[in-house]
Amino acid sequence: TNSDLTSRMNFDYMTAVIRMAAATVGHTANAASATHITDVIDMGDGQGLEINWGSDCTVGYSYKLIYGTTAGIFTDTVDVPDGSCSYTLNGLTEGSRYYVSVVGESSEGIPALYTIQSSGVPLVIPLAPNSLNIEPDLNSVVISWADNKEADLDYYNIYRNGNFGYELVGSSNSPTYTDSDVVGQYEYEYVITAVDFDGNESGQSISLKSFAGTFDGGMLAVDEIFAGAPMPDQSGQEVYIHNVFNGLPYSLYDVTLFSNRLNKSNAGRYSSVIWFDDDLNNKLIATSNTTLDWFCSYNTNICLTGFRTLAFWESSPFSPGDLLYDQFKIAGYEEHGVFDFAGAFGDNGFPDVEVNLANPFGNLPYIPILDTLPGATVIYRYNSASDDGTVEGEPCGILYDSPNGKRIVLGFPLYFLTDESAQNLVSYISALFGETFTQVPGDINNSDDVDISDLIYLVNYIFLNGGAPLDMNSADVDGTCSIDISDVVYLVQYIFGTPAGPAPQPGCVY
Repeated sequence: TNSDLTSRMNFDYMTAVIRMAAATVGHTANAASATHITDVIDMGDGQGLEINWGSDCTVGYSYKLIYGTTAGIFTDTVDVPDGSCSYTLNGLTEGSRYYVSVVGESSEGIPALYTIQSSGVPLVIPLAPNSLNIEPDLNSVVISWADNKEADLDYYNIYRNGNFGYELVGSSNSPTYTDSDVVGQYEYEYVITAVDFDGNESGQSISLKSFAGTFDGGMLAVDEIFAGAPMPDQSGQEVYIHNVFNGLPYSLYDVTLFSNRLNKSNAGRYSSVIWFDDDLNNKLIATSNTTLDWFCSYNTNICLTGFRTLAFWESSPFSPGDLLYDQFKIAGYEEHGVFDFAGAFGDNGFPDVEVNLANPFGNLPYIPILDTLPGATVIYRYNSASDDGTVEGEPCGILYDSPNGKRIVLGFPLYFLTDESAQNLVSYISALFGETFTQVPGDINNSDDVDISDLIYLVNYIFLNGGAPLDMNSADVDGTCSIDISDVVYLVQYIFGTPAGPAPQPGCVY
């Protein structure tokens, strides 16, 4: 300290401390680096594990393995032959987990100062595959998983749900499989097993489900509306969306009730999507970016409508690589925060829309003025209640007729429009998207006939966890506003009854 005196200092001891510090620095500098184990591979004979550190093998090092059956406690040591970057431990006990570290020693004879532990279990029967992932593709389902770390692995078996449990649908020598023997609107479930060269088959992996991406199921209404004043609860939201479609067929998916996002499995069932994001603050659409971008890469149509959706989604201006820039041709926007939006003037054939002033906001605030890119068509222009010249007639809705389908962005929410305005707009969009067919009660699979195939579809849905009908109301054949066994009985009587039972009724599920 600053009060030390030379008469009180032990120079011999201080010299030893400094020598120790200098030696430690030199020792550390010349020590081998800790070795990362690349793989621990089960030899498949129940008593061998191959330890591989090839990606972290240093020329000039000598290596030894230390291992044991308790984490961090190494009871056995084996020297690795010079020049080797892997070693197979034999004579192990089947089913026991072994913890292993590789210790390198530098050319100066100094080992690594610490070790990195890994582990493995010697087995005869292969392990069940893990880390499964499943996604739809065009008219197919793609399953992938982590490759088993087993030396005697031969191939994988892929099983799919069928009439009598899981049925073998194919095999693969790599950790991926594409199932193209699929139909639309049916949810497939898969498990994977591993098979070794002796024919031993592992247990089943976890199961995963997916629909195929057929993009043929009509209109999907995505409900991203959060309950809470002034927005209604879930039941009220369904009434609102049903009213907006005004008899047009559609399916409903509420992202706030499921995974807070639209996944590919559900999106790939449909040919068109209208996204409702009409509440003011709670926004989830960004979590569905990957799915929406994927959906737009196929022959599909999509309309995005909501309250401050753009403001909570992307920062303006947009750039190449942004979904709104690439797929919807919007360069950016500027929000008009004044309570001034009275509606919008339709352009290029779209109907005018009018705000229902009997709402808590009156004329709406925060409606964005859109900056469009080449290729975009203005379909709505701002109608200012105050005739504000800075926003009057400016773009607030655009259409991009892309090579893969039509893309619409509306900068205003439909919930606060008059019923007539919202219905006319959805009707126009449905016609523009080519989604104008009328659902026939009982035609559950949209084949234009009510027959045994519809009965099979309904039974699969109710009893076998099959895919939901595209239009739930088509399956409510007895008109009770729910889908259950009574609808099966009703449909059986209609198809097979002598005389035939009463015709299916218009449903009222939504």
